[in-house]
Parts: sequence; C-alpha cells; structure tokens
Amino acid sequence: YFGANADMLDFAIYESPSKGSVLRMFSLSRIHGALGDNGQNYKSLAFLAEALSPGSKVVPQYGCGMPMVAGDARSPTVVRPVDAETAGSVCGASASQLKDCDKKDFGSCGNACCVAEMTFSTQEPEDVYKKVRTALYSMMAEGYAYVSGGTPNPGDDLRPYNISKPENFQFIL
Repeated sequence: YFGANADMLDFAIYESPSKGSVLRMFSLSRIHGALGDNGQNYKSLAFLAEALSPGSKVVPQYGCGMPMVAGDARSPTVVRPVDAETAGSVCGASASQLKDCDKKDFGSCGNACCVAEMTFSTQEPEDVYKKVRTALYSMMAEGYAYVSGGTPNPGDDLRPYNISKPENFQFIL
C-alpha cells in the first residue's frame, strides 16, 4: 500500500555459482514497532515471486518466521536460521487460513522482516532484473512503487563496481 508506513521491498540479483541467477528479496515492516507481521512480509515476497515465475519456489533465508539460534561463524551477534524449510497479497486477521501467510515474523530485523531467494536457472542477471522491474511497474496500481537509488547512491546496475563478495551482485532494485 501507499504511505509512510508501507512495507519496504528491496531486491538484489546475483549470478548463480552454478548457472543462471538468484533473486534475493527483502521485505521490512516500516510501521514503528512492527514486531509481529502475521506473515505479511513473506506473503508480499511470495506474491511477487508468483507474478515473476508462477509455481516458483521461494526459499526463506532469514526472518520469515524461521526458528532462530544465536551465533554464526561470521559474527557472534548475527542470528542465523536453522532448518531453512519453505512452507490475494494481504494476510490480515485470518492469516492462519490463507496461503503463504504461515511465515509470521516477530522482529528479526528490529521490526518484522523476511529475506528469501528464488533461482532462475536459465536466465542471466540482466534478464531477471528487467523482469522484476517490469513486474514492479505493472503492479503500481496495486500499491507497489519503484524507487531507484538515485544520487548519490548507485543506480540499479552494480556491474561497474565488480562486487564479488559475499555474492557476485549485478543489479539492485
């Protein structure tokens, strides 16, 4: 939806180590104190994923109501998921009865959030970028808005920066 408290969606596309591309999706509840989301962050990402590639598998990476354990080899303060198993666009009050609303998050990112990925095994990062951007533009009437990085932030194309770690990131939206 529109407004100051609209959830924020961010996307990063990287070249898969095996073949094709991976779309990393991030949704964050922006309303102050949103410690519970009724599964809305995952639902927003699943809704967009279905528009991009019907029947595709969306794999939660962080938040999304995943069980958490403290500690990670990269940093003692990072919380990492255990058992990364996947299980209309609004969850609402009857979330437990609706498809894709079973990933309730309770403040994993300070506020409720979800990070998930989907793989495009035969598409190059630039093709995935164009597909995501087109999908976002086509959903503007439904409440989505596309906001670029703009000045002084980088644009959507990260290839000139040769980012290779933690992934070979090529595009952001």
